[in-house]
Amino acid sequence: MGILALLAALVVVTAPGSGGSSAGRVVALVGVPASQIGAITVEDAERHAVTVAGDPAWNGWVVREERGGVEESVWPASETTRSAGVRVLANAEMRVERSKPMEFMKSVNILDLERNVICALSMDDRALAGRVQASVLGGDRGTIDRELANFLSPESLLAWRDSAVLPGLDAGVVSLAIDRGGELLSLRRVGANWSVELPVNEPADGAKVQGLIETLIAARSQRFVDAMPASGIVTLMVESGASGDRRRYTAMIDTDSLVADVTLAKVDGERVTQVAWARVEVSPELVTALGVGATDFVSGRSS
Repeated sequence: MGILALLAALVVVTAPGSGGSSAGRVVALVGVPASQIGAITVEDAERHAVTVAGDPAWNGWVVREERGGVEESVWPASETTRSAGVRVLANAEMRVERSKPMEFMKSVNILDLERNVICALSMDDRALAGRVQASVLGGDRGTIDRELANFLSPESLLAWRDSAVLPGLDAGVVSLAIDRGGELLSLRRVGANWSVELPVNEPADGAKVQGLIETLIAARSQRFVDAMPASGIVTLMVESGASGDRRRYTAMIDTDSLVADVTLAKVDGERVTQVAWARVEVSPELVTALGVGATDFVSGRSS
């Protein structure tokens, strides 16, 4: 089941009043509407923690992963998945009842837009009869539905990450460079016109440049990985947006393993602030698309 299908099912499972007449007293876990949820952090017993929160530097939500307190990746969240996920949290409920001591716990912290904690929850990793024991800090103890408990896990929150290789990239691209082992292609837009800057300085066919940009916008990662690019490196750098609100995307791609080390940064004059990074597996089609040269873009020429 895909993440969006799972979230849709959870909206039904956690809908208010879904506990049935035989359930004990049911209380809301969060108690605020979805629009007021500003962050969620889940950490398991092995100190694998994932936080999904708004990041002003990116002007959007990001998914931050840590292991043992060491940051492993930061990546923009899919807005569609984030929107569905906070609706699940807003509808989440706990059945208040007597429970046994918990041995294998996960901790969940849900914050509002001002970063105030609105729910601090501990829960068991084990389910009994489809229910998982849970305890609200300073509040009720009871059980939650197993599907909700699975949703409140580091692995589930990682599925909120945007699948785009270059998240947020749009038609506002102003420069694009591809470096294949010192063989550099550089394109730049001034006004409505594109030009090749390296290895020659010539006007470029804007339609062909736009075709490459559309390929980059559509590119999707196959999966997130731990491996590093090692051989046959192609480096892609794209800048998009107006001066003062510019985003820089840099991807080092291993053309053999298809592993890409991607970083996202905000650029303000000489100041460059890294906002997100992760390693992903890209498609062979993307690598093929980056095999272009100056003759593919210079007006009136073809390769």
